Amino acid sequence: MHVNFVWLSTLVAALSLLGTEIVGSSCPANTYESLPSVCTECPANSVSEMGSLNITFCKCRAGYFSADGLPPCSICTANTFTDAVGQTSCTSCNTSACEVGRWRGPCAPNHDALCHLCTGAPLDAFYTSPGDPYDADNCTWDCMDGFRKDNGACVDCNAACPVGQ
Repeated sequence: MHVNFVWLSTLVAALSLLGTEIVGSSCPANTYESLPSVCTECPANSVSEMGSLNITFCKCRAGYFSADGLPPCSICTANTFTDAVGQTSCTSCNTSACEVGRWRGPCAPNHDALCHLCTGAPLDAFYTSPGDPYDADNCTWDCMDGFRKDNGACVDCNAACPVGQ
């Protein structure tokens, strides 16, 4: 068997060059290589990682979706979200009550509704419920032992409070 080393080394060099073009791209994030050494922005509402080789590397951004997760992308409708890239559907926002002393904030296309600390209790008070309805900062509160409610405040009883106040 006779091997032509000149031909073989030429083939290896050509494949190396070809491999360099195919294996990577110098395009920045949110672009893709549309032609050799030509970077093009991903379509509206889609993103890509640095070095993307073609348009199929562009995926719908968080808050957007499509049937295959690729552009064109549509925004999630009211009360739905997606917090990841390349999603094929949106998820319904959480509407459950939060724990005592918290209320559920609004949902956005790119994140679920999160629980936030209630803000209405005065000094020397503690919360006794979550927001009601779930999306209102209106948790009920009561005064700590030794204090009583007086016009939205907790006032020190100075030993004149009935037991339990």
